[in-house]
Amino acid sequence: MAGSRAVIEYLRTNSRQIIFSAALSPAAAASAQAALGVMQQEPEHGEWLWANYRHLRGILEALGLDFWESQTPALPIVIGEQEPCYFMWKSLWEQGFFTVISVPPVYRSART
Repeated sequence: MAGSRAVIEYLRTNSRQIIFSAALSPAAAASAQAALGVMQQEPEHGEWLWANYRHLRGILEALGLDFWESQTPALPIVIGEQEPCYFMWKSLWEQGFFTVISVPPVYRSART
């Protein structure tokens, strides 16, 4: 360990210049460029994406789940606490859905 828990937590939650920073690899950049080309040449993929978005948004609204009124196809499902979030993620994974858990950098500090 390079410091006390308090110092590590402070740096982790307050060093904004390093939060979410990572350079794209050349392969990731080339993949994104190729995907944009496909989207331009085959617009039906975008239409299908937005149809799925509207369908999922309707389900989330019917269930009363919070999704921050997101207007993007990446719909966050706000669970709240970390443990129930993990169990929701695991349940979705076991049913064949790929999801990503996102825990704010200040999650632990806000609780202490």
